[in-house]
Amino acid sequence: YLVIQMIPLPGWFVKAVSPISYLCAQKAIPASVAVNNPSITNWISIAPYRFPVRMSIVRLTAYWLLFIGLLHAIDSKKRLYILIFILIGSGCFQSLYGFIQAYGGGYKIWWYPKIKGVVQGTFINRNNFTWFICLGIIDIAANFE
Repeated sequence: YLVIQMIPLPGWFVKAVSPISYLCAQKAIPASVAVNNPSITNWISIAPYRFPVRMSIVRLTAYWLLFIGLLHAIDSKKRLYILIFILIGSGCFQSLYGFIQAYGGGYKIWWYPKIKGVVQGTFINRNNFTWFICLGIIDIAANFE
């Protein structure tokens, strides 16, 4: 889907699919270029700004390569248990650090100010902390089959 957003498509198709993108493409053309070449919007992409879409493609590619590398690195049960131990250990550290910071009076995550009374571990966003802890719970549950 991200690649499709960056492909130049006919202007009539983009206008039918995403009128906002078509309007943004028309507004982004300098006036001097639009006067000299009125058919400049014949081929435009659906994404009004290509940079964030391109960075999302790069990010997803990096995540995919990390996942493939992790699958190749964990080829035995012993390595899988080591990875699970590391995830559970770091989850315990995050929780302990979060409780100390939330209820100990120091309202900073290392050096960054945080919300008072909220357990966040070393994460700035508490939703990321929740995801990390849920990942540890899934690891623990998978080992007690």
